[in-house]
Amino acid sequence: MIGAFVLVQIIGFTDKVEASGTEKIQESSEKATESVQAEPFALTSPLAGTAKALSECGDAAFASGAMGKGVVIEPEEGKLYAPCDGQVIMLFETLHAIGLKSREGAELLIHIGMDTVKLGGKGFKGYVKNGDQVKQGDLLLEFDISSIKEQGYRMETPVLITNVGDFADIVPHMGRMRPGDKVLDVIPG
Repeated sequence: MIGAFVLVQIIGFTDKVEASGTEKIQESSEKATESVQAEPFALTSPLAGTAKALSECGDAAFASGAMGKGVVIEPEEGKLYAPCDGQVIMLFETLHAIGLKSREGAELLIHIGMDTVKLGGKGFKGYVKNGDQVKQGDLLLEFDISSIKEQGYRMETPVLITNVGDFADIVPHMGRMRPGDKVLDVIPG
């Protein structure tokens, strides 16, 4: 017994204590967080048309960046496609604007034309509803460009990320776009 006591004093002794359920959950959560690293991702153009700097938008609220960061696209075709895999989180009753949340957590607002809410949905056709899961490239909405223009509305369409504070940077791509072309690079924070 004295020998065991001296040996413990010289070598040391630590009693293994089983972690409680809460501690185990915290440990596995911390390990999962460490192993998952946020990667940059891209959003594709939801429209065929020409993408310009958001500052060139004719609406001051969009142009100032107060609504988010992104681009403004002058559409050539009246079809709006999903720019990413995600969920429809807000579809206006008038179908002039849609909110999406990408699987990476980017919250997007796509606003078709300026002041087109006043049309009350005339000239728009929806293929999705709130809560729907969508895949990049799915057709979301159709709109009649010539009819909307004839009624005096501009067709420039802001494509924005509204939760910009969740990301380190959002890099727009300008120029001629087809649906599926990269329009925004998103850099995690």
